[in-house]
Amino acid sequence: MASRVNPFPYQIQDLTDLPEHFQQAVQRSLKPGEQVNSILMFPPQPFLKRGGIPQQALLSTSQGLLHIQEIALPSQSLVATYFPGDALLYTHHSLLLLYGRLELVGEVDGNLIRIVAEYNTVGQYLLETVLKQFLRFTYGWADTEKSYDPQSNSLLDVLGAQSFKFMNGLRL
Repeated sequence: MASRVNPFPYQIQDLTDLPEHFQQAVQRSLKPGEQVNSILMFPPQPFLKRGGIPQQALLSTSQGLLHIQEIALPSQSLVATYFPGDALLYTHHSLLLLYGRLELVGEVDGNLIRIVAEYNTVGQYLLETVLKQFLRFTYGWADTEKSYDPQSNSLLDVLGAQSFKFMNGLRL
């Protein structure tokens, strides 16, 4: 009997737990001495969108984010994009039922960079931690919890009574 693959995002504790080709991409993409704080894996999603969504990893580092994605092209197996925390221009996060899409756009040395991470929203709470840490770099916040307006939190709590998922998407 074939085993089922976990379709939901999950956290990995160590770089050695990544697939071998992802580990190689991390070694090529990160500067020496840059520390990886957390690793979030997004398994392939063959049914969330037409053509499917390939396997991805989002690594939170001491200075930014590293996004690694498998590519279906035979000439290139992975695309790795490093996104420094101080380079952010805008963020677009959309949620539709079980489909989540996070887009980050920034500028490094006059060139635009873009990360698009697509995932099953069951693991959205894991992504929230990574995003809050990334926003600390972007805005120079010492603690992201203190950056939110208490009035906004009370409004979000009221929205939670109507739609928990909608409230969670706004809380990010």
